[in-house]
Amino acid sequence: MHDAPARRYAYYLTPHGFAEKSRLTVQYLSDSFSFFRLAKADCAGAVEAAQAKGFSRLVLVGKSDLAEIAVLCAVEARVAIVAIVDPRADDKQFVGVDVVKSLADVTGKFDAVIVTDVVSGPTSFASAMWRPFRSAIT
Repeated sequence: MHDAPARRYAYYLTPHGFAEKSRLTVQYLSDSFSFFRLAKADCAGAVEAAQAKGFSRLVLVGKSDLAEIAVLCAVEARVAIVAIVDPRADDKQFVGVDVVKSLADVTGKFDAVIVTDVVSGPTSFASAMWRPFRSAIT
């Protein structure tokens, strides 16, 4: 947490400051819920596309909020997420799924890859395509 100047705290305590802070909080929550709804629809669509091709074991590339939403969609669709690949992650697990550094580190068999990297998606997509016998669903 960062320190705010004393004048800002005094402003927050005024009726106008409190109203403005409340408005900003409501806007943030609204934007967050909108992101979640859109991301959930996109992830559900990607999982459904995988199922339509007969894929039932997926790998996510990118440990992110989007990956967490994709895991929820996969659970709903009864599709297995075998691993999450993220070279920047230090965790061994994320939302109950193993996290590895590269596709070569994935120990289980998988049918397709869904890119959930929100920082460098195009780079992650390119690295996911290095195995021609794998499929990438975006």
